[in-house]
Amino acid sequence: MITTIPDFHFAMNKILRNISLSHNHLNRLESHTFSGPSELNIIKVDNNNISMVSAETFRFLPKLRYLDLKNNTLNFTNLNFTYLSNLSSLRIDFFNAIQLPAELGSLKYLDISGESGKCEIRMLTPDTFKYLPGLNDLKLSACKINLVYKGTFSHMRNLFALDLSFNTCLKFSGFVNVTYDLPHTSIKILKINKIHKTFEMNTKLKKSHVRYLRHTHITELHVDSNRIQQVEKGLIPMLPYTLRRLYMSDNVFSYGDYLSEIFLMPIYFANFSLLFNSHMPDKEETCEQQNEEPAVNQRQQEDEISTFDIPSFHRSEKQQTNYTVSKLNNDGKLQKHDFKSLDHTNFFPIPRLLKTLIYRQCLLRYEIPNLRFSDNTV
Repeated sequence: MITTIPDFHFAMNKILRNISLSHNHLNRLESHTFSGPSELNIIKVDNNNISMVSAETFRFLPKLRYLDLKNNTLNFTNLNFTYLSNLSSLRIDFFNAIQLPAELGSLKYLDISGESGKCEIRMLTPDTFKYLPGLNDLKLSACKINLVYKGTFSHMRNLFALDLSFNTCLKFSGFVNVTYDLPHTSIKILKINKIHKTFEMNTKLKKSHVRYLRHTHITELHVDSNRIQQVEKGLIPMLPYTLRRLYMSDNVFSYGDYLSEIFLMPIYFANFSLLFNSHMPDKEETCEQQNEEPAVNQRQQEDEISTFDIPSFHRSEKQQTNYTVSKLNNDGKLQKHDFKSLDHTNFFPIPRLLKTLIYRQCLLRYEIPNLRFSDNTV
């Protein structure tokens, strides 16, 4: 294991472009640790014991584009990024800080996820990423986020991918403010896996949780492990018409009127594996009380369901209903259509454009009867 690097150790390697010193026992980066290779593009010093980085460490690295400092004992606020004007990708731990510095304004990719390191933010405000308007990919999973204020992401016009998974105190009611900002971005991939605690009541996904998403062009949505049992009718038509890949595994879906709208989804791929599976939480997260923004930030108990309905594919005569909904064209857009097929016994709608369905390791609590499926391309 490497514990120290002498000053000017790389001085004779003028064309060196990539240095990887991950998983060693380094504890300091001195002023001239990386002096010499002016063409250096990538430095990886993650998973060490680094507690001190000199203010001059990155001075002689004008072309550095990728820096990985994850899993060290660094205080983010004491790092000097002044010389890294071309840095586009950064992986680093984030805690005890309320704002990322203006010197990181060139970043396109930022990973401060607690899954691969240490992260504790609690609250995101418009100031948190104020100086990072050019971000394309932002990983904020497992950061113990309790509250997100409107305006946190709205200035990120080029934001393509956002991961807020494993922030179990956020919940869908706290996620609403995120959706408010996303129409102002270029979001395509959104991950909100497990933003609901393991042993809390089941979730009802409501139209108010996703209403702003219809103004985005999201193509891939991850909503795994959120104990979703019910979906409010009218929510599915509000999803982006660009949606093509949907991940909703490890939930507890039960029967509801929302099933009549499933065939409206423009998805090509769906993963509904691990339904009704149970888990022990890896870490019990304590949710702090925050001074929340009014209305849109309020946690409402009606988001949760205290009863568990055993799903059924049978409808009584009183339950049989004719639906006037919108039908998908081949290009994924909608047109009005009278949908009466649910009047038939054991009819189950399938998204018309669906090609791949993954349905593995589900601990179903009921018997699946013989079903008739709607027209599909599976």
